[in-house]
Amino acid sequence: MGAPQTDQVRNVVLVGQGGVGKTSLAEAMLHLTGKTSRLGGHAGSKPTLDFDPEEAKRQFSISTSIAPIEHKGSKINILDAPCYPDFIGDAYGALSVVETALFVVDAAEGPQPTTVKLWYAAEDLPLARAVFVNRIDREGANFDETMNQLSERFGNRVGAVSIPMGVGPAFSGIIDIIRMKARTWNAGSGEVIEDIPAEYMAAAEAAREHLCDTIAEADDELMEKYLEGNPLTRKRLSPCWAPPLLTVSLSPSM
Repeated sequence: MGAPQTDQVRNVVLVGQGGVGKTSLAEAMLHLTGKTSRLGGHAGSKPTLDFDPEEAKRQFSISTSIAPIEHKGSKINILDAPCYPDFIGDAYGALSVVETALFVVDAAEGPQPTTVKLWYAAEDLPLARAVFVNRIDREGANFDETMNQLSERFGNRVGAVSIPMGVGPAFSGIIDIIRMKARTWNAGSGEVIEDIPAEYMAAAEAAREHLCDTIAEADDELMEKYLEGNPLTRKRLSPCWAPPLLTVSLSPSM
């Protein structure tokens, strides 16, 4: 990929409570986009981002690292910011130079104090904000409760773009609310996309309706068309169409 045009560059900072998997998420992004040949930072493997000896010793980030990735013709600069109290100044600095803040939230713990502080800092700037619900496959994970907590703390403009099929040890994949498809992972063949299982259809339809309602509320003309029975297109449902919208994606343990 040659030098991208300015409108093809995105700057996104990963923030949230310390220890919720922000660096592991950034490492996964590097690996899945072909920037690294191995997944760093897991099972004793050497991390790509937390390379400083002091970070290796502490087992968490102490300074902001940059993970540049390429996706669908765009360059995305992922800033992995430290969020432990002694080093949180870097997170505030990173928020001031990006367009989007991606908040990583533990599915068992919900939005914790540091997440809330940084959320309001991002709101004041103001930045586009989204949430990545991590560790959905762990004991104690509760997606519905996490969604409720996000709504309580950050307002009712919360719309999930994906929901889990099972949680904790029963987690088996996700439902893509925008495309209304089930997505699972097969170790041999990779990602599998198929129709939504019958037992999850009601939850998927409810999540899509809520997402449509939330997006339509942001635009009077769009709301009028929506109330007239015109369904929202996939483009309209895309998180990039409505930057202020809080969207929720999720993942197994990172």
